[in-house]
Amino acid sequence: MKINEVTKKYGVSPATLRYYEEINLLPEIARVSGSRWYCEQDLKRLEFIFCMKDSNMSLEKIKDYFNLIDQGDTTLQARLDLLLQHKEETANLMRRIQSSLDYIDYKIELTESSIVQLS
Repeated sequence: MKINEVTKKYGVSPATLRYYEEINLLPEIARVSGSRWYCEQDLKRLEFIFCMKDSNMSLEKIKDYFNLIDQGDTTLQARLDLLLQHKEETANLMRRIQSSLDYIDYKIELTESSIVQLS
């Protein structure tokens, strides 16, 4: 898949993809006639990156995860631990966000009630 196809598929800029390659989140992408070509494995890696970023994992932690993968199966427990820790952090973030949404709903109800009383 060409870089412009990847950017459209995932809604990211070419600069972002190049940056990920530059900081070694992605392996060096194959080039055909000077253009980057992403294989299926590259796309799976990108999907993992985007999912983890969307769930608030830092690029550094994502890099740590890939470094563990590169070390082989002896790091399976470390990878699991990293993912479990991130899952807990994400669950905590979701609880905080839900609490904020509940408070916003409360304030909306109060404000709507005040508007009705003024009418």
